[in-house]
Amino acid sequence: MSIHDNSIEVTSKEKVNYRLFLPKSYQDNEESKWPLILYLHGAGERGTDQIKLRKYGLFPFIESKADFPFVVLAPLCPKGEVWDFQYKNIMNLLDQIQTDYSIDSNRIYLTGMSMGGQATWNFAIYNPSRFAAIAPVCGCIASPNTCKKLSKVPIWTFHGKKDQAIPFEETQKIVDILSPLNPNLKFSVYEVNGHEVCTMAYEDLDLYEWLLEQKKNLIE
Repeated sequence: MSIHDNSIEVTSKEKVNYRLFLPKSYQDNEESKWPLILYLHGAGERGTDQIKLRKYGLFPFIESKADFPFVVLAPLCPKGEVWDFQYKNIMNLLDQIQTDYSIDSNRIYLTGMSMGGQATWNFAIYNPSRFAAIAPVCGCIASPNTCKKLSKVPIWTFHGKKDQAIPFEETQKIVDILSPLNPNLKFSVYEVNGHEVCTMAYEDLDLYEWLLEQKKNLIE
């Protein structure tokens, strides 16, 4: 396992700080094409300190899993910004990582929690064909009807019923709209939990098995 903290110039004036996780076996199988998870953190991790990523969400889980079978790309949202304003920068970063590393373009997955969960929905809506599957955790959409654009995108979403930061009903509204349209939609409801689901969801091993079953060339 190796974790790289770095930054990349995505325009002549802007850089994106990011953390990149490479599985232990990546160096031994560098010629193989690897699945990649693009992970978008929550509002509390904004800034330039990659160490904050270790507190919540995906990284507390994968840092003890040297054999985690994905490359993980985790950009940092600038302080005071929201992910939606960083969309082009993040897509440029993803393009560059795909160039620099051995990534399977048919197995690129998008997930995020809280503010990152909202961005997971929105990024997929902006470009439904970019990702093989998405996994929004405790997210929302300002205009839920826009989720109809995701009728062909495999989705597994998570939310706690007692969430006081982003109400559970926000995800329920999206699921209610998408359910008749998308046969590959899963919704995990945590009956007695709140916003801590933002970390708990990533401890579900079934999520990663499900992701690996999804390939973009199967849904296009």
